[in-house]
Amino acid sequence: MNSSDMPLDIGTYLAGVLISILYGADICMYITSLHLLQKNPQAERLWIGFYTSFGGILLLMLTVQLFTTQYLACTLYLKGTRNLAESAYSDQAALNSWSDVLETVATIIANWMGDGLMRQRANCDTAVSFVTLVEKALTSNTILTGVGNVFNIAWAASTVAFNVSVSSMICWRLLSTYWILRDSVPGHRDVRKKYTGMVSLIVEGTIPFAILAVMSFILELYDNQLSITIIARDIWCSVCVFSQQLIILRISMGTAWTRDTVIELTESQVGRRFDEVFEAQIAKENDV
Repeated sequence: MNSSDMPLDIGTYLAGVLISILYGADICMYITSLHLLQKNPQAERLWIGFYTSFGGILLLMLTVQLFTTQYLACTLYLKGTRNLAESAYSDQAALNSWSDVLETVATIIANWMGDGLMRQRANCDTAVSFVTLVEKALTSNTILTGVGNVFNIAWAASTVAFNVSVSSMICWRLLSTYWILRDSVPGHRDVRKKYTGMVSLIVEGTIPFAILAVMSFILELYDNQLSITIIARDIWCSVCVFSQQLIILRISMGTAWTRDTVIELTESQVGRRFDEVFEAQIAKENDV
């Protein structure tokens, strides 16, 4: 390890701190979402149960990841203090341990759940080829030794392609709707801001998650520092859960896209056209 490289135990500790911050925010959003869903008289019990279970499982996966990250940090610190000569062995053994495999499994489950929600929100059919990307994702880097890290790289390759494509489709759909509403319903600025504003674009399109996915995958392939790779991977999973909790929060607040959204926008457009026809009829009668 070069003198300029970040020690692995410090990198793992920093990852745990960042995960803990996002973990606290996720818990607050989850509780708020449950409260709003329970108070909403129009919310169906089926969807309340679904989003309650969905958000709870996401929090469980993030809890597992936080626990394994802290376990890895403690293991590296204790072994490093006992015998500094064994630090290289400790780094390699820790990254191939049961905790790393468990963390990878929890991350994959959380990411697949997030991808499923993104697919449902995008309302499009998208397939991800997992097996065909395995060979292309693997490199000769020493970081990728171990079952957990091999599956981590394969998962990263497949999910990056999915995240970028679905986020692009969602953002394009929101922008197209914004342009249509701007031309057809110019007076309803609050409606456009509510459903197609910048906040809606970032949350519904999960733009931070897609950007971080690309950055994390690049670091997985080309960065030789284990600490930087671990930070990027752990933050990726945390942002995945954070993005999905934001979507659930918007759904509970009634500001997310639903089947009723199209009806609301259509009624606004029809009402505006009716007013135009009515005003034109009055003007015609006055001329006569």
